[in-house]
Amino acid sequence: GNSIPVSNVREEVVAAYRKEIEWETNTKLLPFKQ
Repeated sequence: GNSIPVSNVREEVVAAYRKEIEWETNTKLLPFKQ
């Protein structure tokens, strides 16, 4: 069937994970920036 290179999948997951962390950090820090 379809085989997807694991490295490609991992990079996408890492990118999504980093965005999630960044967004959470920004949301938590927002009150302190004002």
